[in-house]
Amino acid sequence: MSKISKEYELFYFLPITFSPEEVNGTREKITSIISKYNGAITKEEDMGKKKLSYAVKGARHGYYLLTHFNSDTASANMISGEIKLIPEIIRHRLVIKQNYKQPHTSPMAPGVKEDQEEKITTNSETETKKEKEHDNGKVDIQELDRKIDELLLEDI
Repeated sequence: MSKISKEYELFYFLPITFSPEEVNGTREKITSIISKYNGAITKEEDMGKKKLSYAVKGARHGYYLLTHFNSDTASANMISGEIKLIPEIIRHRLVIKQNYKQPHTSPMAPGVKEDQEEKITTNSETETKKEKEHDNGKVDIQELDRKIDELLLEDI
């Protein structure tokens, strides 16, 4: 009985607190697990630091990594099972790669006009927000997330 090989996509993310060496160490663990089960990596992609849509295990930001590899189904299940045991990985998803056709639409969201401008906050509004933060001694989580996003964009 011959084993049918399929192409898989492994998407996972790591805590943003990791150094580049720790990220590479985890990537090497993934590579060794795939090789252990006779999988062949076809492509690895570092998607960089990004904000998560919602908090996962207390993390709001992370390093996103994508690995494409070929393997048979039984081996892919074993690979996924071993990846679950790696504590550094916050979350992962292993799927069979599909070739999706991209619709010919505008990159803008439906109903958004291309000439539409974002609302710009004035310095006085920003100062008022900061004064309110200092008055009650608390920091707004959304404001903190926004500042982290700005810092992450500076890294890119």
